[in-house]
Amino acid sequence: MPRISIIIPVFNRANLLSDTLESVLHQTYSDFEVIVVDNASADGTPGLMARYCQRDPRVVYIRKAVNDGMIAAWHTGYQRASGEFVSVLSSDDTIEPELLERQLAYLELHLSAALVYPRFYNIDFDGRRLNKTWLMPDGFVLDQLLVDRFVHFGATLFRKSALDHIGGFDPSVQTDAGLDILLRCALAGYQFGCIQEPLGSCRLHLQNQYRNIAKEEAALDIILRKAFAHPSMPPATAAQKDRAYTSMRMWLVLGYYNALNFCEGKRNLRQALALNPSWRTDPAELLAWVRALALSVRVFEPERFVTDVLSHWPDEIELDVRQRNELTGQVCFGQALRHYQASEIADAKRMVERAVQLWPALLTGGKLVEDLLFSHALSIPDGSPRWFVNKVLDNLPESAAALQHDRARLLSHISVLSAFGYYHACEYKFVPGEVMSAVSSHPTILGNWGLLSICVRSLIAA
Repeated sequence: MPRISIIIPVFNRANLLSDTLESVLHQTYSDFEVIVVDNASADGTPGLMARYCQRDPRVVYIRKAVNDGMIAAWHTGYQRASGEFVSVLSSDDTIEPELLERQLAYLELHLSAALVYPRFYNIDFDGRRLNKTWLMPDGFVLDQLLVDRFVHFGATLFRKSALDHIGGFDPSVQTDAGLDILLRCALAGYQFGCIQEPLGSCRLHLQNQYRNIAKEEAALDIILRKAFAHPSMPPATAAQKDRAYTSMRMWLVLGYYNALNFCEGKRNLRQALALNPSWRTDPAELLAWVRALALSVRVFEPERFVTDVLSHWPDEIELDVRQRNELTGQVCFGQALRHYQASEIADAKRMVERAVQLWPALLTGGKLVEDLLFSHALSIPDGSPRWFVNKVLDNLPESAAALQHDRARLLSHISVLSAFGYYHACEYKFVPGEVMSAVSSHPTILGNWGLLSICVRSLIAA
């Protein structure tokens, strides 16, 4: 029997399924089976699967007579799975060649971990990398899971014994079932493992952007109610219930406004406000949420998104012209960083100029400017974060030239962040170079004993 079972439910995705299957069949670890469960696709999926089954005996194809939902397809594949380890991969996602080998090695070494996931890339319809995630939590992660969707479920490998222990897939949850599985694993006391390298890819395209948000809202309500009613819910975590529901509401704000369903988006904003009455007098946290949503990789047009949100803003939360302009300016700066990443320099300069007009504080730098710049630099899929910061600073419009005056400190800071990132990803060979770059840009960084410590440890480990 194969050690790993990979379940791929599919419905009318023949145009993308081939990429997914190729990424699986080219793994460096080969002792696996691929179970494709077809929910009665009406496109070319049956013919495609006939070719793959003929080509590779590890491929199993199950075609259902009717489409009875994704969870039913998951369950069908799970019943057929014979592996000691199980992964459920979306039919439009891909994995890097070494993922299964790395995951299996991790679980064999960390016997207390029930599952392991990697950092991942977000890609567009054509497979172009949009960004990559930064360092991710591991260990006991219940608190983080309740407020942040940091795990890419489709690139996660589970011990089948752990899934059996929690009861497998819940048929009452028809969407976001991955989150439900993860929360139930966390509530069962299982440790989560993470490979701090981007070894999976999550595809973002119109079909999953404009999904059924109302159905997702109903599912999320079921998932959170189950989680907080669970007998193993720790009291300290239960006390964070409002925070978890706030995160849920803001996720739905993103979904509804992105789908141009402003009425439902505004309703969810109001429900988030009800959980956080202090936002009425001090909306700073709410504005930070909206800025983060607008700059999410799931939002293709950040300025349009924030304009839509502000145009359909709840009357209960008063914002003056300055607050609205500053929020829009901050989002414009974030959008400019996307243009810099794509080497669309003229568009980037235009957006920076617009950001300066709306948000003059951009010129004085400060923590928020650095946070926006560094967050984007650390997420670029190719090239070093230091290279990206240099690229931005070298191509600023004259109206924002003041930001160049702090170049040495900015370059030093991004090199420090990169050094710690490489260290926690166990990529020790890159740490000394980042430390040297940090010191060359800003010699006073030599006083950072933590940085020097990881440099020495990396030299020893390498």
